[in-house]
Amino acid sequence: MSVISTNSVKPEHRRLSIKGALRATRMGAIQWLVLSAALLVLAITLGTGYLALQFRERALEMSERELNNTALLRGISTSSSATSSMSTTTS
Repeated sequence: MSVISTNSVKPEHRRLSIKGALRATRMGAIQWLVLSAALLVLAITLGTGYLALQFRERALEMSERELNNTALLRGISTSSSATSSMSTTTS
């Protein structure tokens, strides 16, 4: 058996082997279809996650606004009932 060192390989053979490697890694129609489908699934997943987070943020803002409005109404109601009860006791 003879062992061929990498230094003994002619430059033309290296060039041909690089071209052969590039041809071997070229993607066919099925590979493009699978890659495109995976990218589409990734895009849909990311878009859905983004929209869910936006919906959550809007729901939290609306709940906070409603809570503030409820607190304000209770404060006004308490203030007016305290004022009316004070005016009836002083009369």
